[in-house]
Amino acid sequence: MGKDPELERFKRLNLGELAASYGYQLDRRESSRASLVMRHADGDKIIIATGEDGHAVFFSVKTANASGSVLDFVMHRQGGNLGHARKTLRSTKPPGLPTSRRHP
Repeated sequence: MGKDPELERFKRLNLGELAASYGYQLDRRESSRASLVMRHADGDKIIIATGEDGHAVFFSVKTANASGSVLDFVMHRQGGNLGHARKTLRSTKPPGLPTSRRHP
């Protein structure tokens, strides 16, 4: 069974920009070339890096078991399931923002 092209496109979205659209702000003091640290007004703190497959991944410092791909991030912030996350990301504009290998 081959990879789902839509899921692959979603995984290439710029997770830092997506997190910013959810109200996260970059913490420049804690960020590095290898990872971004972003904070939300509700107290959530996430770290974004590039996974082994070249896609951006995140994990929440404050919320146990909140980690993974762009799709997991949407589910972390909005709740719901994979179908709901896909529907949300289909409306993301502009679609297909690439994730830099150097800057997640």
